[in-house]
Amino acid sequence: MIADIGTTWTKILDGKYYHILLTKDIIKEKWYFRKATGHLGKNFSKIYINELEALARGSRKLIKENNFIVVDVGSRDIKYVEFKNGFFSKLDWNQSCGATTGFTLELIMNYYGLKSEDIIVTESKPSPITCSVFGLEKVFDSIINNISPEVAIGDFIKSLVYNIYEFSGKPEKIYLSGGMCENVAFVKALSMLCEVFLLGRFVLLEGIK
Repeated sequence: MIADIGTTWTKILDGKYYHILLTKDIIKEKWYFRKATGHLGKNFSKIYINELEALARGSRKLIKENNFIVVDVGSRDIKYVEFKNGFFSKLDWNQSCGATTGFTLELIMNYYGLKSEDIIVTESKPSPITCSVFGLEKVFDSIINNISPEVAIGDFIKSLVYNIYEFSGKPEKIYLSGGMCENVAFVKALSMLCEVFLLGRFVLLEGIK
């Protein structure tokens, strides 16, 4: 078995079958993998592959273009890889102002009992925020001022998405990797800024196969 062991979720490839499990269960049960990547991959595998390398290799396998940008949005960071003329060109990794992006969204939506399909993403211009944690303050301020949680969280998502868009160089097209591919509101907000193609949650696994 091989795995992408993230902060919150672990993606596993067992032969030809893919699985997603809570990382806390992987830690509790002391799983050990032949090969792994991800935030906790070093601690639970015989061979460890760097996350950016895994993202670059996996996206190169999946995308049949010579020029493209891939952004992976996880629970605690944002990873960015660019290819030009079929060759690796640039990478970046944001673990500070992008940190806890997925985790924060999941936390606040669970707090208000909302699913991503419930979130309202308006056409209004996103407000700049320095990071997802500080952005939470604006969400609560908006709700106190009688804006619905659905709209307030939608505005928060738009701000996060704009930060990611800027971080990746404001491209015309983004290939999106990671759990945010399944967040309808996040994808809608990003699609307002550029063309978006969803790669799903197993790109890093493709990169370490």
